[in-house]
Amino acid sequence: YVYEVTVVSKLVLLCVTKFALLDPSGMGIEMDANKPGWNDAMNGLPGLLGSGMPETCETLRLAEWLVGLLTKYPRDVVVPAELEKLIDAIEAQLDDTDQSDFDYWDNVALAREQYRSDVRLFFSGAESAIPAA
Repeated sequence: YVYEVTVVSKLVLLCVTKFALLDPSGMGIEMDANKPGWNDAMNGLPGLLGSGMPETCETLRLAEWLVGLLTKYPRDVVVPAELEKLIDAIEAQLDDTDQSDFDYWDNVALAREQYRSDVRLFFSGAESAIPAA
């Protein structure tokens, strides 16, 4: 079946999944399969380290744009329930200030992989409204 969402929901999904891909140092976005998706010139050192800063800068740019949009038009964003579960897991890890950076990364990576498993074949169709604030 076709699962339809708004453009804002798609952009929130992109931003959250990219944020969940931050490397253990919190600097670069991990490259799936250790290859940059769009920048062949990055096949050298970032390919060896497995993360890159250009993707992080683009994710920050997207996040800032979304914050501005949702501040200007404060409406709830309807997202798939699976995405809300991932957001809640990331927020819980961000709130736990007693853990090391590696433990934070490991726990977010587990949540990310659970999200991937949940949506591997399709979304459930359940939705949740996330407040703009």
